[in-house]
Amino acid sequence: MAVLTEIKNAISILGDAEFQEFCDIILKKSGYGVIHGLGMKAGTKKTTKGNPDTYFRKDNGKYVLVVYTTVGKNIYTKLNKDILKCFDSTLTGLEIDVVDEIVACHTSSNLNAGKDKSLHDMCEEKGIKLTIWCRWWCDLSYACAEIGM
Repeated sequence: MAVLTEIKNAISILGDAEFQEFCDIILKKSGYGVIHGLGMKAGTKKTTKGNPDTYFRKDNGKYVLVVYTTVGKNIYTKLNKDILKCFDSTLTGLEIDVVDEIVACHTSSNLNAGKDKSLHDMCEEKGIKLTIWCRWWCDLSYACAEIGM
């Protein structure tokens, strides 16, 4: 269990760009397909402004939009803001009817069940599946090996 704790701690201290890269690998390995990372400056360990941070085009022609955050406090407020941006076609360039899923990856452990439900309800009202992944969700063994942790 000590190794697992060390891995969880390592994930929790990743910088924004490293966390995004880590999650992109997990999502790709989970079957989401080809990564289109808008939030990463090529050849650097720096994030860029953009919405969403990453997206995937599914075989059915619809899109999965992905947002990342390493914010520890006020996680509900941050996720709510990022999800609302995914609904905005002027920011994404996509009409809402072609968005199939939003994936929100974060490192906080402070999202309570009521706030979680509120975020899911907001997406369900738009016909969009919401998947929220935090640092405890992943199959750490292959992800950490992939990025050299």
